[in-house]
Amino acid sequence: MIKRRAWRYKCEFCGKTGSSASHMIRHERGCTLNPNRLCGVCRQKWDVEHAQLLIKALGDGKSKESVDALREAADGCHACMLAAVRLSGIQKPSDEDGPGFSVEHFEYQREKKRYWDEADEDRERSYRG
Repeated sequence: MIKRRAWRYKCEFCGKTGSSASHMIRHERGCTLNPNRLCGVCRQKWDVEHAQLLIKALGDGKSKESVDALREAADGCHACMLAAVRLSGIQKPSDEDGPGFSVEHFEYQREKKRYWDEADEDRERSYRG
């Protein structure tokens, strides 16, 4: 029988675990619960003030206007919007439809599609001249 010790690494922000230190360092850098994160999509470097600005823009998340304000504050980045929702504390799992958010007008997949569609349009415009 072979016995060996295997180290496990845990994210300080969300609790995700892994056996690779380099992977967990990379994860923590962009974790959506890290108020000092580096966004992997838009490359925005966050600090606590930036996080508070986005959370304030979201407000209570109960209206379409609050999500629109968050989208504008995050420059349309779906990952930054998700991080603001998670950091705000108003995210609650939805038991009825599987995992989800209690923020009524925020749909991550729709925001992600919107972001990448706009990026594709911008890229096409730049190719055309």
